[in-house]
Amino acid sequence: MRRSVMVCRKCGTAMPDDAVFCMKCGEKLEEEKKCPNCGNSVPEGAKFCFMCGKKLPLALDASPASDFEYRKIDSGTVTIRKYKGTSDNVVVPDMIENAPVTKIGVDTFNGCAGVVTINLPQSVLEIGNSFCSGCESLTSINIPNGIMEIGDYAFYECIRLSSIIIPDTVAKIGNKAFYNCSNLVSIVIPEGLTEIGSDTFNGCERITNLRLPKNVRKIGVRAFSGCSRLESAIIPDGVKELGVGTFADCRQLRNVVLPDSLKKIFGGDLSQSAVFRGCENISVAYKGNIYDYEHIHDLYNAVNSSASDEENSETNG
Repeated sequence: MRRSVMVCRKCGTAMPDDAVFCMKCGEKLEEEKKCPNCGNSVPEGAKFCFMCGKKLPLALDASPASDFEYRKIDSGTVTIRKYKGTSDNVVVPDMIENAPVTKIGVDTFNGCAGVVTINLPQSVLEIGNSFCSGCESLTSINIPNGIMEIGDYAFYECIRLSSIIIPDTVAKIGNKAFYNCSNLVSIVIPEGLTEIGSDTFNGCERITNLRLPKNVRKIGVRAFSGCSRLESAIIPDGVKELGVGTFADCRQLRNVVLPDSLKKIFGGDLSQSAVFRGCENISVAYKGNIYDYEHIHDLYNAVNSSASDEENSETNG
């Protein structure tokens, strides 16, 4: 779908749809503002649409540059290094010192217990490890398109975060990225995701259903351990092994679909850290050929228990 026409407000030159800066005078470009209800063009600052009369959403004012420790890079971009402001609602500016903000560094908001919302600009292309770790009051954040990876400990113990949309550009979610996000109910996982780290969603006890995108190839140990309300999980074709404790203590887990591509499942002692430890009511659908028999006690029991139930049902019928 074609985006709005980009026109430089300074010199009036028309630019390609995806342009960020004017190629003639260098001015930063902005999309033409439109009414979300009828699509009519509206002037900057308008509170109501002149065509349909609907109230327009107000643009958020960017937090002042003085609220951040930042570094201007030789390449002409800015990295935010630390938030030092006091506002509950943070709007990271897209430009500082006439340079685009492209990176949110490691630990930028780490431990900012009072921050409730964070708005990141579309100019951001990279976010560092632990950048929101321990933000216990955080309820809302947007992740811009262009981000390739959600780093380790990114939202570690953000206990009030209830929903998040991971953009299509993200290919990897790191270790403990959403560890103990105990109120996380809704998470949109992109189709391009290929890797989920260790303990990524460990302790996300309110997630109920899980359907991973078809491109996922690697799932780390204990990735979904402690998701105590998880009821069903579909593992995509292409995943070749499941790590220790992947679904341990998912006590409501009943239906699991495993792909034919799965060849190894590491469980070990059922009393310690098996893949399905603590999943008392599990039923597994699997038609493949596991060759690592030494470590599949829990899967064997789950599959055969399910098969026995079906046979008994047919016999009784």
